[in-house]
Amino acid sequence: MSAADQSTRILSQFVSSMSSSPDPSGLAILSAQMSRPSDLDAWFLQGGSAELGVVPQRMEEVKHECVVARGLWEAHWREEWCGIYGSFVAFYAPLSKKPAFSLPHKDILTVRPLDSSNRTPLPGLYILALDTPGRVHYLAFHSSSDRADFEANVKAAVFSCDTGAFDEDASSDPRENFVLKSGQWAGVAGSNRSNRRVVLNARRMRFDDADLEAVKAKLGKLGKASRGAGDGAEPSNAGSEVGFDFSSPDGAGSLRGSESPSAGSSQSDAGGFKPFAVFAEQLLSMSLALTPESSLEDLVDFLDMCSCLRSLDLTAIDFDGDLAVRFFVNVYHCLLQHALLLLGPPSKNSVSHFLRCVCYEIGGDIFSLVELEHCVIRGKLSQPHSGRNLSVEPTKSSETFKRYALGNVDARINFILHNGLTSCHSEVPILKATIPLSRQMNDFSTAYVQNSIQVDGKRKTVTLPEVCKVYRDDFGDDSVGVLKYLLRFLEKGSWEAVSWLLAEQQQIKVRFHPAGEFLPSLNSREGGTEGA
Repeated sequence: MSAADQSTRILSQFVSSMSSSPDPSGLAILSAQMSRPSDLDAWFLQGGSAELGVVPQRMEEVKHECVVARGLWEAHWREEWCGIYGSFVAFYAPLSKKPAFSLPHKDILTVRPLDSSNRTPLPGLYILALDTPGRVHYLAFHSSSDRADFEANVKAAVFSCDTGAFDEDASSDPRENFVLKSGQWAGVAGSNRSNRRVVLNARRMRFDDADLEAVKAKLGKLGKASRGAGDGAEPSNAGSEVGFDFSSPDGAGSLRGSESPSAGSSQSDAGGFKPFAVFAEQLLSMSLALTPESSLEDLVDFLDMCSCLRSLDLTAIDFDGDLAVRFFVNVYHCLLQHALLLLGPPSKNSVSHFLRCVCYEIGGDIFSLVELEHCVIRGKLSQPHSGRNLSVEPTKSSETFKRYALGNVDARINFILHNGLTSCHSEVPILKATIPLSRQMNDFSTAYVQNSIQVDGKRKTVTLPEVCKVYRDDFGDDSVGVLKYLLRFLEKGSWEAVSWLLAEQQQIKVRFHPAGEFLPSLNSREGGTEGA
């Protein structure tokens, strides 16, 4: 997080703790630091372009103007001049001559006034949401009448605009409308391109959840159908009532749902965190169902549900438990699928930026693909060896993420994680909260190893997936140790062939498959059956 936002968060937590303290001296100290509104406060969101020192372009074409506070991210709202033109809405920062942001009318899906509540980030102001497919843009107004005037004018402009008229940003990349590149998060040191983090799950801000009930219900049905598919079993009820609750007074959301322990989970796992794991399972299923031909409604629903990850409470996670493994592996694969569909597969020149900068915000922290894989999921396993094609490791600045390292992982996780390359699984594993984790890891590992290994008895050669080379310290001291570890995942024919080579005690040649190229998207695979 950037230094400015760290200070804001610390101050917010300090004020919150003092204001809720039963000690009256704390309230007295807090009250003493408050001052009466100044003249500058009275001028906030008042006037027009002249008061903000803005020189708008094509002023004669402006149909309506006002001063708003635009939400750049949840903790940062900037006072700007706003002008409604014939085909777009322009926003100018103070003392500027060029727009900081232009929003085409053709991209606006709905215009929603938000009800005031104790969760609004700007108490006393009136907020309007402009929904687009990739982002919701939030504007705060001084009065309800100012908001109503703007709402009426922008709706009229959207209704009457020519969808092909806007050319203000004709050269811009449309994918930029689906991501957030804010100053909230510190950049990634050592990236060979722009080091700004690219947040993919920022369509909605956390306080804007009033109309998500239908989407939550759809997500629950999708997860329930997924759990019952493919094995003839009755769908499990666990998690079928999962929803997302933003109503906690501190703004940290929590999932609600069945709290009964699943088979193979520890009692500590089965507490308040189980619904988190069910949510991640359903979210991954939702992402893997998306294709470039998916409807706009399905895409928006998925992006809205991804935004819910920002409100999870990381302190509720037992990082040594089974459910944490399920949660983070499923979220990692969801982020990978999301990035491949939205941004496309990276080239060899852009893979470092892709893995280090493409992120999800989860529970008030930010996680890139490489941080989720190396610092969280594999954080307590061995360091990778060089030689992996398109290999990218975390920078030194990412080492702090190892405080989230999972404790209940072993070498099998290398066969579970899909890195998006053609040499990996043909399908992405979905780890389920209702099936013992060890059983799922054994099933996926067996399928992956059996499909990847090649044995040539005459030439005494065994070809293995490259992951066995990169993370060989997880499996054994040398190539023989790796082969002995893999025996447990082989079917009879392959097991006998490898065992025969090992028994001969002759030099075995071990080769590795190449990593291949990035896939355009991922497919799903579910393993195991429910029950003990």
